[in-house]
Amino acid sequence: MTAIVSPRQWSAVRAAYEAAGQRFLDLAAASPPDVMATEHWSVADTVAHLMTLSRMAVEVARRQQSRSGLIAATTVDTVAALNDSLMRDFPQRDVPGLLKQIRADMDELLQATADATPTDTVAWLGGSRLSIAAVHAHMMNEFHIHGRDVARATRTPLVVPPEEAVLFFDLFMIGIVRTGYGILLENGIPAPKGRVAVQFRSRYSQPVTMVVTDGVVSIEDPGTDVDVKVRFNPPVLNQIMFGRVTKVRGALTGKIRVSGRRPWLLLPFLRYVHMPS
Repeated sequence: MTAIVSPRQWSAVRAAYEAAGQRFLDLAAASPPDVMATEHWSVADTVAHLMTLSRMAVEVARRQQSRSGLIAATTVDTVAALNDSLMRDFPQRDVPGLLKQIRADMDELLQATADATPTDTVAWLGGSRLSIAAVHAHMMNEFHIHGRDVARATRTPLVVPPEEAVLFFDLFMIGIVRTGYGILLENGIPAPKGRVAVQFRSRYSQPVTMVVTDGVVSIEDPGTDVDVKVRFNPPVLNQIMFGRVTKVRGALTGKIRVSGRRPWLLLPFLRYVHMPS
């Protein structure tokens, strides 16, 4: 299948990537580098991680991957090993220098893709194919997720606009299923038996149905033959997918609302279709 990227989405994701990246740069520049942003990473480590990803995004978009073998073998549950490998190659934790490099990579990605066709695909993790638009959406989300880590650690207000966050769901999560996810989901977790269809709705995008049929994930137009209906707030759904917010908290705050004829199937569905956390 071909990625679906409207001209509005292409313009929006480029602007969102720029905005999210600059928010992260400003936040990180004002944060103590030794404060622990996560259990294992300081603010400086987090900045270094974002720098390795911003560099990889440029290489991916230019089709000049320096670690094509490792990238092709990486699944959703071995991303940590890829991250560790990338981080070992960049031991420097000079935050101002790292932030300068991230900004340079952002400018390079925007310039390199200025005249690109947003639905053109490039090789990505696990032998998957990612549209050029989804490359931007992925990095935007990395700025969102890790920006939240730094903001919480430093008790700094940080707002992720839902209009930005929904682009990750639409262009990356839905997009990568359309363009081919390779071995990305091979994680040893049993797939739900038979067919499980989950319809996702948000006030910020068109409804769409993701289906797992005996372990094969596909996208369908909204219809009546769905098991679970999920109405979601985009920033919260992304944080749930990356283990920053629990599913229970999302439900209790009303940011995630689940209904349908078989709502209990959402949990095995999300255990199978999941992101690194």
